[in-house]
Amino acid sequence: MQSVGVGEKLVERCSDKLAKAHQLKDEGNREFKAGGYRAAIKKYHHSLMYTRGVVSTGDVSAIPGMEQMVKYVATEDEKIAAKELSLILSNNLAACFLKTGKWEKVLEYASKVLEGDPDNSKALFRRGTARIHLNEPDKAREDLSRAQSLTPDNKEIKKQLALLEKKTRELEEKEKKLYSTMLGGQ
Repeated sequence: MQSVGVGEKLVERCSDKLAKAHQLKDEGNREFKAGGYRAAIKKYHHSLMYTRGVVSTGDVSAIPGMEQMVKYVATEDEKIAAKELSLILSNNLAACFLKTGKWEKVLEYASKVLEGDPDNSKALFRRGTARIHLNEPDKAREDLSRAQSLTPDNKEIKKQLALLEKKTRELEEKEKKLYSTMLGGQ
């Protein structure tokens, strides 16, 4: 990894940042497969920071004295690769938070994926599942139905839609009883 000193900071080449981001993603994947979700979250998050370091590099060629830094600015291909990797990492983070029951985080990261890739059925599934647990049944149904239209044979999506329908029926029954009690008490 080659870097250059600027003031007290070290600036890495964007290609090195991307390589490190991929390495950390792979480490996170191994942790995830082994059931180490917290460790995977750390790896994915660290990797995400590297991708942001690539995407956020700007053109420094016009700044006096910074001409030597041009080689440390991301190319368009590197920026595209970093954005694509950040979507994968966000989806992986959503998967980890799904496994750990952190529904708000699932919603956050799955939504980030869907901003860049609206047809990502995994992100739609994860966000829909989170919305079931966050008591957002209409939004959950919308996400899960869209995910099912994209991947109609996915059994997990079908399970979540069935769970959603069961929870919806239970809620309707509770409401009926509540209204019956309220009206019967007059």
